[in-house]
Amino acid sequence: MRRLWVPHPDQVWAPCWLHDSIDGIATFGTEEGEALEIPAVGVNDLEEVHQQQVVGEEDVCLLDTVTKAALLHTIRVRFSKQLVYTWVSRILLAVNPFQVLPLYSSQVLDQYRFASEVRALPPHIFSIAADAMSNLRTSRRHQAIVINGESGAGKTESAKLIMSFIAEATKSDSQEQTQSFEEKVLRTNPIMEAFGNAMTVRNNNSSRFVKWLNFHTQDGRLVGCEVQQYLLEDTRICSVAKGERSYHIFFQLLQARQSPLLKDLELEGPESYAYTRCGELTVPGIDDLQAFEELKEALDALGIGKSTQAQMWQILSAVLWLGNCRFSSEAHHEGVKFEDERPVQQAARMLGLQIEDLKKCMLVRKITVGKDLVETPQRGEQANAARDSLSKYIYMQLFVWAVESLNQTLKVDSSSKSRTSETQALGILDIAGFESFEHNSLEQLLINLCNEHLQQFFNNFVFRSELEDYAKEGLSLDCEVNFVDNKEVLQLLDGRAGILDVLDEEVVMPKASDESFASKVKTGQAQHPRLVKPKTGGKLLFGVRHFAGEVMYNCEGFLQKNVDKPPEDFIKLIPSSSLELLKELGKDSEVQPSQASKSGGRKPKSTSAKFRLSLRQLIGKIDVSDPHFVRCIKPNTEKVPNKFNSPLVLEQLLFSGILEAVQIRQKGFASRASFDDFLKRYSCIASADTKTLSATDLVKHLMEKLKLDAGGMQVGKTKVFLKASVLDQLEAVLAASRYNMALRLQAVMRSRQARKHFAAARPATKALKESLRRVGWDDSSNVERLGVLVDKLGSEAKAFLAELRKAESALPNYPSSQRLRETAQAITARLTKELQCVEHMERLEKSTDAMEIEKALARAEGLKLPKTPLTLDLRSRCKALQVQMPLKQALQSAVNDEDSDALARVVAEVEKKGLNLQVKSWLLELDMAGLVEQVAAKTQPVKPQEPTAPTPTPAQPAEESTVEKKPSPFRMSRRSSRRQTFTGFSDAQQLQLLASLEQAAEELDSVIMEQLLEQAMRNGIDEADLQEYHKLLCRLQDESFLRSTVEQVLEEIKGRCPPRNALQKLQNLSHQLRILHGDAELIRAAARGAQQGTRKRTKSFASNADPSRRQSVLDVSNVEELRVACESFRDLSSFSKLKSEGTWKGHRNSLLQHVQVDFNGTMLGHSKVTIAESLTHIPKSREAVAVQNFRNIVIWMGDRPAQECQRIASRESVVDIASSDPLMRDEVFMQLLKQLSGNPSPRSEWLGWQLLLQICKATMPSDELDDFVRFFCAQKMRRAPASHAETDASNWEIARIAAECFEALAAALPRPADSDVSGDMVGVLVHLVDKSSQNLFVPVATTLKELSSLMGSRVGVKHWRDFAFFQATNRSDSLRMLPDMLPVSELINMWQQIREATNLRGHLHWLRRFLRPQEMLLAGDLHHAALTFRQAVRSHMGRPVPCQAGAEAEEMATAAALMWLECYNPSQKIKDNDALVCQLLKGQMSGLKPAQQDEVRRMLLAKVHDMRSEFGPRIPQLQRMTRAFALMRCFPFFGAHRWSAKVIAPAKVNAGQMVVNNPPDRFLSVHARQTEPDVWVFVDMLGLHLAPAMTSHTNGAGLWSFHFQPEGAFSMSGSDLASPVSCFTPASAASRRRSMTSDSTFTDDGGSSTVSTAKGRRNLRLHKQVGRLLRWGAKPGVLQLVVHSADIGRSALQTQLVALACPDAMDAAFVVHSSLCESLQIPTTCT
Repeated sequence: MRRLWVPHPDQVWAPCWLHDSIDGIATFGTEEGEALEIPAVGVNDLEEVHQQQVVGEEDVCLLDTVTKAALLHTIRVRFSKQLVYTWVSRILLAVNPFQVLPLYSSQVLDQYRFASEVRALPPHIFSIAADAMSNLRTSRRHQAIVINGESGAGKTESAKLIMSFIAEATKSDSQEQTQSFEEKVLRTNPIMEAFGNAMTVRNNNSSRFVKWLNFHTQDGRLVGCEVQQYLLEDTRICSVAKGERSYHIFFQLLQARQSPLLKDLELEGPESYAYTRCGELTVPGIDDLQAFEELKEALDALGIGKSTQAQMWQILSAVLWLGNCRFSSEAHHEGVKFEDERPVQQAARMLGLQIEDLKKCMLVRKITVGKDLVETPQRGEQANAARDSLSKYIYMQLFVWAVESLNQTLKVDSSSKSRTSETQALGILDIAGFESFEHNSLEQLLINLCNEHLQQFFNNFVFRSELEDYAKEGLSLDCEVNFVDNKEVLQLLDGRAGILDVLDEEVVMPKASDESFASKVKTGQAQHPRLVKPKTGGKLLFGVRHFAGEVMYNCEGFLQKNVDKPPEDFIKLIPSSSLELLKELGKDSEVQPSQASKSGGRKPKSTSAKFRLSLRQLIGKIDVSDPHFVRCIKPNTEKVPNKFNSPLVLEQLLFSGILEAVQIRQKGFASRASFDDFLKRYSCIASADTKTLSATDLVKHLMEKLKLDAGGMQVGKTKVFLKASVLDQLEAVLAASRYNMALRLQAVMRSRQARKHFAAARPATKALKESLRRVGWDDSSNVERLGVLVDKLGSEAKAFLAELRKAESALPNYPSSQRLRETAQAITARLTKELQCVEHMERLEKSTDAMEIEKALARAEGLKLPKTPLTLDLRSRCKALQVQMPLKQALQSAVNDEDSDALARVVAEVEKKGLNLQVKSWLLELDMAGLVEQVAAKTQPVKPQEPTAPTPTPAQPAEESTVEKKPSPFRMSRRSSRRQTFTGFSDAQQLQLLASLEQAAEELDSVIMEQLLEQAMRNGIDEADLQEYHKLLCRLQDESFLRSTVEQVLEEIKGRCPPRNALQKLQNLSHQLRILHGDAELIRAAARGAQQGTRKRTKSFASNADPSRRQSVLDVSNVEELRVACESFRDLSSFSKLKSEGTWKGHRNSLLQHVQVDFNGTMLGHSKVTIAESLTHIPKSREAVAVQNFRNIVIWMGDRPAQECQRIASRESVVDIASSDPLMRDEVFMQLLKQLSGNPSPRSEWLGWQLLLQICKATMPSDELDDFVRFFCAQKMRRAPASHAETDASNWEIARIAAECFEALAAALPRPADSDVSGDMVGVLVHLVDKSSQNLFVPVATTLKELSSLMGSRVGVKHWRDFAFFQATNRSDSLRMLPDMLPVSELINMWQQIREATNLRGHLHWLRRFLRPQEMLLAGDLHHAALTFRQAVRSHMGRPVPCQAGAEAEEMATAAALMWLECYNPSQKIKDNDALVCQLLKGQMSGLKPAQQDEVRRMLLAKVHDMRSEFGPRIPQLQRMTRAFALMRCFPFFGAHRWSAKVIAPAKVNAGQMVVNNPPDRFLSVHARQTEPDVWVFVDMLGLHLAPAMTSHTNGAGLWSFHFQPEGAFSMSGSDLASPVSCFTPASAASRRRSMTSDSTFTDDGGSSTVSTAKGRRNLRLHKQVGRLLRWGAKPGVLQLVVHSADIGRSALQTQLVALACPDAMDAAFVVHSSLCESLQIPTTCT
């Protein structure tokens, strides 16, 4: 069957199969099933279709035959697959998708950034940038990236993407967390777009100026950047066409008018200003308010101060107010006046000018007559022109100033220049595309002139210079290349006496007008072939035939626009302004008028002259650079996604010369090099004895050595020419040679470095050992046995510690030195603690804090420090303070309160304690002198007998102390009565305080105990009651006690419901260990134990919890339980999988340089700097992914400047990693929580919470992290502002999102009970259709969807979502589809139950979920294509349906068998007597007699012989697979799931057996003659089908197809569907395609047809009925269907019931449900 390129009304050309040619009409069929008819006489003139032309090649030049049709179809196929980039040799075609595609994430950028060979990767905009950067480093030549195309083709977005790549690839190693230079470069985009971009009818974000961005690099680093702008369209400031809009900055300013920064400007909405309301007010896809925020951030980052920004807003608002100035005629005067004074008053106020002065600039015109200056009033049109001229001048000057300010910030730093290395430049040209509107003026003419110059440069570079070079070197091409030369257009426009020269001359001519200019153009260039004269009227019109089409220009306003003369009166007025920025804007124009008058008769420079001069300079810069071309293509004019207008695209391809470029690249030589350059580059790959060869001899030697094509390399007179294929071979050999050389060099250097390091390690190791021996260490010593280090070292301890640290840091990080390093670290930690304790005690020598002294002494005892005079003094001081401090405070309180009774009571207590009111009996630091005098003055004189009076009083406490000498630990004294303390503390108060102290002691809460003990001592509670608490507090300062207690409590919580007290103990012990800087592992063990115990305790209380919601420790109602839970999960740093902050590598600013930077924040604090490694413990293979993911988060949250497509791609990448990679899930959550902690930017925080919400809805963290995330969200919810004020709006919004995150986590699918520990791993063996298998090691909580993602990564399948898991047992070939959300743990448990019950083993298979009827093999995903093809072959071979259409079945089945044998079993060849074909096709022929089978076998073998030319082994494998797959795809029930079943007679179905809702009373008669026929149940993407089994082949059999409803609501359980709607039409694409390739006919209206088969085969009469599947239901063994169909032979549709006895009914029902969900593109939710 021939396949030809046939003219098509929409596709221009379509690849079609020739089906028939009857009566002079040839009938063709497309892949989509569309029929085309053309006269048969023209068939031979059509071009043949090659398979390579229809698969969507990445490089068009790789096509064997390139035609217009092949070029267009290649781009169309790639566009349909969302592959918008295509190579044409070294030219990149970029089709604007008009949607955001996930193609620009950090992972993709790094893939091209670090690629050794960029061309080996798929075409991408990053490919061009990477190629330019590579050439910049290797050739040391300037590079230029030229981006052109029509308006709206995506040039600006492409330029920004290239900028992003260059900024990332040249990122400097900044040591600060500030804006790097590269980020400043990216910050220029919002500024340039705001001031220079606007909405046009062709483009929503059209650049209205020419931008040349020049990057300056040095040694691979970006050292400077320069922005040059040309020809901003000033007329757009004052007026725009219908469907367009003025510059974005005006609308951004007006949308943000409620901002506190802009309220003083008194701005109104855009509909209130004449300059903005004349066009569109909004732009689809652009948020002006958000863009204004980004603009402010960019201005701040680039150093433009707040005051300057405020003046910018004033000037812009002045322009808007000027546009509202309207004029009316004076009653008795010649001039005009303002209709409303408010606009001009507001404009004057904004500009800082006097109102009357500004009025004169618009109402009065000044004329110089001789030496006199005459003022004349202006007419209405003159005043309007003056107003607009004023507005345009102000805006243009502001734009120029903005660009200059950017250049000052980004200029090349002279201090960074190196004397030894040169600076290279990389330029990016972004211009307005070729334009043709209804009204085209001077701006369009100049823009199109720029495009013409760029097209000429492209022609010269690709065509003319190449052909001239061939002729000069004596070479010839195999073909003739004709390209569209636009030299004539440039001569017409920009040549001598051209149109623009005439325009410049006309400007200075007296009485010149637009009409006179147009007349001169038409008469002077009348014979020019590129000039177009209007056919009717149009005095001001002339046309030009540009390379991209014909454009008619309207000369109205040409002369005025070409006069580059600013408003002189306003320029003179500027110095009087109060705005410094306005004065700066007017500096360049202040002296121009006077200079012009002094310059005699010299004509002033015009707008066109300036532009042409700048354009020549620009082309000159590009000419001295190595160019890289990006051709942007606009797929449709409606700016909508997924629409490809083939005629429009073809027109762009032809006009841009792409087809000719392909031809010259294919037939010509892709590269050339001078003899010297060729020898320098390739002599290294020649043999050792040929190093001195000439270029000619080297070419011959390489041709022989590498066996290159004879014509692939030619020697000219001075150069060597190479074709693309030969160049690739040479470069591959050169790369391999350099790689081998690099390996040898690396081996030499590494061995040298190793010897050097080893030599340096010897003295370091020796010094460290000598230091350690000073404290008694040897190789067999244990650090714990070294004793007290401070005691051994004495006064040299600090010096020894510094020396030890220095020796440790000098020790190289070798495995052999690891044990020595660990010993040194342990001794350092031990000595540090001892020194800290000693220093702390020294600081307490004069302290009055008894509790602090007591803790320090306890800490010293815990460290086993020896007793010294200092410790003895501190101990006695502590005892004295415990007695004296409460007494002092009581005395002070009594004196202050003037309470004589209390004072007497305290004085008595003083004397009881053996003290007196003499200063010398108190500690000096208590400063008792003043207080003693006050007490003495208030007390009575002492009587003589008083010293003996209190003798019985000391005995009273002594007796009490003997009675209550030893209270039980943690139990307060139970004395029947307590006396009031000397401070007035009552009995009840004492009991209450002691009870609290007892509770704190039980919970081991050292912080609360310390506070309560201080309060107890201060209030004079008996020391006997506090003795045990003091002891416990002291023991809590001992690490050994803490360790043993932690181990003890960990044993306590091992039960099913750990006690709350034990959990509280663990939390407090963990907190105390952190205070003492204890063992990090012990701290983590205590925190982990508390978390696990809290979860177990919560689960024991959750027996009545909602099973549809995921349990959490925060789901408790008891306040105490909630407090314990919150304490366990409050601190993110206690997450067990988190790396230690001490060993974490921190942040870095460059992935390339791997340079760590100092960061003042914490490990879990917000950062704009990239992390150096993952936050959590993950496999090493995921470390790079973790770093890239963090960069994606930073980009999405706006902490790093990027354009919208990059931000969205970054967000999608983060969500995809979190949802598909279970090993990375917790890492992604932790990175997000890190960026949300302490985030200073409200917008960044809001975007981060939005991302967290999206991830929470897509997946859930591990059980271990889940409660941390929930507590984090709950914290943000509780911090919501109390008011709804405008300033709190962002906080309210974030709190709302946090609540949604919390609810999403709670509503997530609960994990199985046995997957509680998310860290448990299990091995899963997965079988593939090609008989191979993969063993994956995953957490038990991994779902099958996540496992499928891992399988895709493992086997290299990009479109892994097309696959699902199926279960099988070792005794059954049937496969059961499994739900995506099924956890691996539940699957293993299910297999275990099956094995225990049946002794069968379960197996897991990874197969395509469904094969779609319209599907093609994916050439860009080869592993996907191979697995899909093998599954299709296996399904086709085992298909249990008879061959109904003989020729069709034979052709397709034979092709599949041939492919199966020769592709995958190459050792087996098909022979004439080979019976293997029949064995493979036994399912197809099982209903035939032996004689009929023999005849079919002979016919099949004959088909094999005939089809070898198309499917033989010489054809590339992918082509053979694609052709066979296309044939199999035409077969009925292609790739469908199938089950055997038996129809249940209606008499056997009773009401109690119904499994569907509202079953109909009527039963469908599946078979005309049998009530219980055997059938096969097929389910595919179209619906459910019933086909007769082999035993039911009678004339009464029917072939039933019940399609899904194409739309409408439905029940996810499949039990009910909405009311019926129109079903799929029988004349679908699939049925049309089948009708074209089959000799049989079917009636789709319920009638029957006779199938004509091969000779000798019986005729089968099968009725084909089409209906709709409304509902379905199943229970074990029974499948019931509610269908809307007609009976056999009838046309009346009725709702009927089909009952089937099916062993796999539940599996079939689930597959039906999955198929419906797949067709509607919604997730399968039932399990």
